[in-house]
Amino acid sequence: MKNNKPTTSDSLVLDKQALKLADKDPTTRRVLEGILAQDVEHANELKDWLDL
Repeated sequence: MKNNKPTTSDSLVLDKQALKLADKDPTTRRVLEGILAQDVEHANELKDWLDL
């Protein structure tokens, strides 16, 4: 049975795809870059917790 919950890596891929769509709008791109940076930070923290 396949797990339908999105994974952390799925979320990061979607964030990166959204950045590509924002190429023509610098303000939206900066906002999305900030969101992506937070997502990466959270993913790293989660990985660290799981590795304990």
